[in-house]
Amino acid sequence: MATAPDTNQAGRFDEVAISERGAGGWAAPQIVGGPAAAIFTPEVVDDTDLGRWVVWAEHDGADSQIRLRRDAGAQTWQFSFGDPAQPDLEPSICADASGGVLVVWQGWRSGNYEILFRHGDENGFSAEQVISESGNSDREPEIVWGDGQAWIVWSSYRHPAYNLISRRYNGTALTPAVGLTTSYRARNLHPQIAWDGVNHVLWVASMWVNQAWLGINQHEFPGLYDTGSPRIRAYDGTTIFVPSGLDSDDRYPLAPMEALGYQRFDFSGTPNPDRYGEGLGVVALPGGRVEVFHKQDGMLTELGAQNFYWSVTGTRYGGGAWSAPGDFLELRSTFAGEDPGLVAAGDSLWVAWSQDDRSPPIQSGTGNPNLFGHDANVVVRGVPCPTSLAGAPALVSRGTAVAPAAAVVPSRTQFTLNDGGVSRTLYWGDNHRHSLGVSWDAYSDPAYKQTIFYSLDWLGHDFISPSDHAERFSKAAWAFVARASMIYDVPGRFRVFPGYERAMRAGQGGGDQNQMYRDPAQFTEASAAYPENNNWHVMYAAQQGIDVLSVPHTPAQCGAIAKWHALAGSNPAQLAAPLRMVEVYQAARDSFEYPGCPHQTTSCTVSPDSGWVNLALALGMRVGLLAASDHTIVAGYIGVLAPSSSRDDIWTALYDRHAFGASKNGRMNVDFRVGGALMGSEVTTSVSPAISIYVKANSPLAFIEVNKNGNQSWFSASSAASETTITFTDPDVNIPGTTSYYYLRARDSTTHLVWAGPVWATYSSSVGAEEIAASPDAEEFAISVRPNPTAGDARFVVRGIAASGGVVRVHDLAGRLVREFALGAGTASRTVEWDRRDGQGRRVAAGVYYAVAQSASRLKSEKFVVLR
Repeated sequence: MATAPDTNQAGRFDEVAISERGAGGWAAPQIVGGPAAAIFTPEVVDDTDLGRWVVWAEHDGADSQIRLRRDAGAQTWQFSFGDPAQPDLEPSICADASGGVLVVWQGWRSGNYEILFRHGDENGFSAEQVISESGNSDREPEIVWGDGQAWIVWSSYRHPAYNLISRRYNGTALTPAVGLTTSYRARNLHPQIAWDGVNHVLWVASMWVNQAWLGINQHEFPGLYDTGSPRIRAYDGTTIFVPSGLDSDDRYPLAPMEALGYQRFDFSGTPNPDRYGEGLGVVALPGGRVEVFHKQDGMLTELGAQNFYWSVTGTRYGGGAWSAPGDFLELRSTFAGEDPGLVAAGDSLWVAWSQDDRSPPIQSGTGNPNLFGHDANVVVRGVPCPTSLAGAPALVSRGTAVAPAAAVVPSRTQFTLNDGGVSRTLYWGDNHRHSLGVSWDAYSDPAYKQTIFYSLDWLGHDFISPSDHAERFSKAAWAFVARASMIYDVPGRFRVFPGYERAMRAGQGGGDQNQMYRDPAQFTEASAAYPENNNWHVMYAAQQGIDVLSVPHTPAQCGAIAKWHALAGSNPAQLAAPLRMVEVYQAARDSFEYPGCPHQTTSCTVSPDSGWVNLALALGMRVGLLAASDHTIVAGYIGVLAPSSSRDDIWTALYDRHAFGASKNGRMNVDFRVGGALMGSEVTTSVSPAISIYVKANSPLAFIEVNKNGNQSWFSASSAASETTITFTDPDVNIPGTTSYYYLRARDSTTHLVWAGPVWATYSSSVGAEEIAASPDAEEFAISVRPNPTAGDARFVVRGIAASGGVVRVHDLAGRLVREFALGAGTASRTVEWDRRDGQGRRVAAGVYYAVAQSASRLKSEKFVVLR
């Protein structure tokens, strides 16, 4: 059973299809669910009255619900479970011994995910019952019937660990919850269970992750650092066991990818490690054996290209011995997070998974591996399995299962402010995080669902936009990202935006940029000018009419430079519509603000070239500042000031640049305004604007700085307190018809940083705007530098100056302000002499500089060279 292929030319939709196999082969697929905007995790079970039950999570475009269908003969019954205003997902179903079924699922209740339970048959079901007890999220429940009772297992966030919790149901009552794992820092995730009726134990497979989220375990247990590998244990209702044959880290036999038949991909000189996906499976076989499945990654060379795949790898345990890894092996599975379908029927083991069809032929191009093929289909394979008695398993006791430790519920406070009568709340999120299984270079990153868990549970985010590399996305990958952004979205609390990263570095490309879509329905390959191209303007043209933000990141990194002039089409006032923000900092590499900036990146950078963020601002580009994460589990933050946490309000606040960036562990409450206008605004003023600053950190504020026009410390202050308010009036003489930008940088005593702004203030005359407007027949506004290059003094020749005057600013290639010259009211053409000295009278070094002229809200720039 699987979601059916999308053949709707009008747009995406999902259906649930089922096909049965008998002596005559496979029956034609039957549609039993949908269509719907998104369908996840279908399961099927037969009851003891010869009926078939199918359950799935269905998203109708607004909310996800649990759908349940029973077919018996010619009759069909359908049920819907869940809160119509809150997400319900991850259902699991089993049949009892009297013709009924039991269903568990994960639903958002009381400000977190709970595990929910119902029991019934075609005549009706019991009321919804919450069976979890943590004040944090409980996730991914599984249920199976064995020895006259239902066994239920789920993963529970206990802060700071995830542990596996179990309860049993005998048809009347539930037993108290017990813990099957007792990790106090690691994560026990994605449980899968099977009942072994021969040995009377519940087998539990799961992922064990100890990846140092939030700095945990980076030093205490370095030998236990694990980005995620499969584990297995057994439970008899009283005692917890592990089977014999595990290694020193409690892992059952695993093989390096080469032993499975894969090649090892080398990414930038670093061979990819063996990684294991979220997709697990476990099935009890005849004779007291158990088969456990996992997903493992690797490369295959096909048609001359490297291609990224996930295996479906099965390993068998019975009679105290393990088979070799790869007892069952398929190297061409599509998704890391997709559990293989498993069933043991008679003397056969049946396994189902999704697999790429590799049509049309594989593309070559960037040298990056294909992430997936053209499309995905369901593949089913049956293999013989032994039915003889295997002998008793050799189980090692890990102690009696007891009640889990109480969960710690982190406090969560919110900051609000008033913006011209509009109340805005500070929401935290991330637009740049990769995930194992969807991004070809994500060998150090959490898997997709773990990324979502990490964002909501650990980091306390209000929104996230996973941004995996889309250079080689297949149609299946495009559909998966759009569907996941719906199914994992929690209205009112946690918004998931579809997104991707494109690396376009050739020619006049824009380096690497992250795309964030407002509407999942608009997240299509056509909007990305797919397949690969190296022209950002081609992609921008494809995005016309779509609400998408395109955010350059690592703009000054070697090989990934944001070529600002090319991105602006040589006209900074006409940026492409998606270009509204730039990543000034990322947790994986630190800051690209300007050379020598606080927390400057230690990565290879241009020295300097066109990529530093301050240069974009100096050249007149109106881009807001944010911070993000990129690879691994380190986290930067975007703070967004929005009227509500709706998708539209968060996306619009980002588009309006009412947002700021915070470094690792650097979240602060910030309100930065110029002339009463909130960060990111454009304001016109006839008087010197007031600058207002409010910052609240967790420690004293080491410095608070305002950058004006590239003067990095135009204003500077510090505070012995962690909370401060500062208000002052710009003391400079500001020329009508010119624009200044201001942005805030603050650091606390523990070196955490925030960046807020800019605000662009255009100065008007108190007499009227007509004084600073260029007349229709005015000479074209232009600036030239003579001589260029120059070994001595330079002359800036400016033409087309408005009657109100203007300004010439000299910036270095990092956008830092070197010198400023006022052009007072007078003639339309002027020559400014520059003696090669900065504002403090010091001779400047040889190098490349920009002369930027402004008048009547017009702006022109000229690059020039100063020789020794």
